[in-house]
Amino acid sequence: MPARRARLYQAIKPPDYHVRDAAMTARTDVIVGLVFSKYDEVAGPEAFYWVPGELKKETLTVVSGRSLNMLAGDEHVVPPELEIVTFPPIEQKGMIKFLQIPDMTKRGGFVNASITLVLNDKDASIFYKYRADFKKPFDEFTKVVIDLEQRQVSPRDYLESFTRFYGRINEILRALFEKEVGLKDMVEFPEVDEGIKYRTYKFKVIVVGNPEVGKTSLILRFTDNAFRRTYITTIGVNVTAKNLTYSDRKVKFALWDLAGQTKYQLTRRHFYEGAQGIILVFDLTRPDSFDDIAKWHDDIKQTVKKDLPGIILGNKADIASGTARIPSDKVEAMAQRLGLGYIETSALEGKNVNEAFLYLAAMLVNQGTEETDEDVD
Repeated sequence: MPARRARLYQAIKPPDYHVRDAAMTARTDVIVGLVFSKYDEVAGPEAFYWVPGELKKETLTVVSGRSLNMLAGDEHVVPPELEIVTFPPIEQKGMIKFLQIPDMTKRGGFVNASITLVLNDKDASIFYKYRADFKKPFDEFTKVVIDLEQRQVSPRDYLESFTRFYGRINEILRALFEKEVGLKDMVEFPEVDEGIKYRTYKFKVIVVGNPEVGKTSLILRFTDNAFRRTYITTIGVNVTAKNLTYSDRKVKFALWDLAGQTKYQLTRRHFYEGAQGIILVFDLTRPDSFDDIAKWHDDIKQTVKKDLPGIILGNKADIASGTARIPSDKVEAMAQRLGLGYIETSALEGKNVNEAFLYLAAMLVNQGTEETDEDVD
């Protein structure tokens, strides 16, 4: 089947999806665009169709190259699930559905292809949390795309199909947003004994660690809250609120998820100030992320000029095993040296996530912090 490359100039503009968070001061575009890419035996990975039509060439090049090169290791194995990957050059992420289009004129009898929903990095937590809700729509659209390719339809037919799918994704997002935010607004502290007089504590907690260790996933698992997050774009900070009860106390966490990239090093130090607790996260399968824990601790201490109470979380316990796992005694020795607690977690399975934050709440309350009614900045 000959490659037919055509840009999708839109007869109608697909609906943009916006989320207004109660804590946000501006509307935030969640979806950047939708890109269909194929692997050409001569030219390599190429973007063939995309919406909206004004997507930048750099975006198309990065998305098509990154997505299809993931299949280079084994052309006969296509991941069945939706994959969420990072596109560092454009500071965005993508949710990718891989597919193989039958074509007996090509080597192996098929063409590798991908459908990528390009996302703003700050909103990727929505798709991590609700990935299962998008599986069926993507599976169905994959069949549509294969049919379009085999029938060699016109670019207009592609335009109509992609626009409908783009709109469907927006509607799913809107429904999820209304469901999540509506439920969250119904009750602030769901488990409260009316016979107890509660004291309220508010803590600013900074969450740091190398990129891709699972900081955001841990917070998302704990808060069960993908949409109601304040993101400060210029410095790479997510701020999420979470309330819980501990004994006769109400604890209000303001969790500051600070980006681990080097380019944010100077700006994020400003946001260490005022912190009352810290969470240092590393990946149990990545020695480099563990080795940098002490550096993160020193970076914070140099700014706040004191030792903050907190915990080290060894994340991804669900995949860490054997020789690939950082030894527990090694981590515990470091935790003791830094004066911190240590817990192994799995954001994917939820293992010890709630327990870790409850442990931190108890630590902060019991250290003698004064009860306060003031907001955490």
